[in-house]
Amino acid sequence: MKLIHHTISKLSIVMIIILTFWAGFFFYSILDEILDETDDSLENYKHLIIQQVQRDTAAINNSSDLMSQYFIKEISENEAIHYKERYFDSTRFYELEYEFDPVRVLKTAFRGQDKKFYELTIMISTLEQDDMIEAILFPRLFSGKA
Repeated sequence: MKLIHHTISKLSIVMIIILTFWAGFFFYSILDEILDETDDSLENYKHLIIQQVQRDTAAINNSSDLMSQYFIKEISENEAIHYKERYFDSTRFYELEYEFDPVRVLKTAFRGQDKKFYELTIMISTLEQDDMIEAILFPRLFSGKA
């Protein structure tokens, strides 16, 4: 075997290993950035919904808007005092598509203008990791589909 073939084969193995680690790092970096932006959106929706409820208590019974879905339920003062705001991933069933899709959820507590305490649950659709992996591994560059 010539020296050039031997060198190229060794460099190819090293490059494959480096690119594999880079691809994993890239995937998790992008996923982390997407979750961070989704959490920022949830935080923004939280402030908007709480402001709306502070102005008009009828908003407590409203449960969705264009981009997200939210639920408000009354909780006790003791629950509200010890409540910890949390973000987590979940799924929601969409009747139009007859499937479960991933959502990012924020649960928090607040005090309304009526001096009662409420739990606010906000859900927003998020990226399907399977679709992201498929898009990275098998891009549709030449298929003509968007």
